[in-house]
Formats: sequence, structure tokens, C-alpha cells
Amino acid sequence: MNTLFLTADEQKIFSGIPETAREGWEVSQETGTFEDSEEKLSMRMALLRLHDPKLLDFQKNAAGLSSEQLTALIAKTDLKGVSDADLAELTFAIGPVILGRVIGGLLLQAKTDANVEDLAALTMIRHSLIASFVR
Repeated sequence: MNTLFLTADEQKIFSGIPETAREGWEVSQETGTFEDSEEKLSMRMALLRLHDPKLLDFQKNAAGLSSEQLTALIAKTDLKGVSDADLAELTFAIGPVILGRVIGGLLLQAKTDANVEDLAALTMIRHSLIASFVR
């Protein structure tokens, strides 16, 4: 997988990443959109079933937070070593809007090919979520 699904604004940021990190990556326009609501987000978060202790703490701290506050909490949460199953649950629960904010923040920090590889995975997840949510 060498494709990033980026919005027009994200593509502008991506163009500022060092050439050595961008080399070999294909950018596709993310054309899907999704309007979320605090109620839907709250419901998805309430239904979240996690196992990792870090994410259980995250879930406890996330209760009642707005989407903006939730984005900040995710940015501070270490997801290294979290199982794919828990990550799938989490990304579904937070939805494509918050995931897009996370992607935007990571784009601003990206400097290496490994950073771009992580971004590609997140943009693929967001792209898939948008496709599944908008039916």
C-alpha cells in the first residue's frame, strides 16, 4: 500500500514534507465527507469495547468529552503496542472527523518515510470509515 487518501488541504501540507519522505508515495484525493454529531460520537464511544489497559484508561478519561477535547486526548495517548482489534474499535468509535484531525496533526510533524507510512495507514482507515458510514 503506497497510497495516501488526503483532502486538498492535507495535500498542501504533505507537499511540505521532505522529498525523501514523500518519494514513492501516491496521493489520492479524499473526496468523501462525513458530518458527525456529538450524540452519534457519544453513542459510539459508549459502545466501545476495549481490552488494552492504555485504551481502558483512555476510555475512562474520554467519557463526556467534546470531539475537540477527544482529539486532544487521542493525540496524548500512546497507541504503540495496542492490538489491531482494539485500534479498529477505537478508530470506528472516534469516526472519520476526529481521525481527520489526528491525520492533520501528524502531517504537520511528519519528516520520515516511517511517519508517512503511519499516515498512509490512518488515511486508509479514514477512507474506509467514510465509505462505510455514508450509505
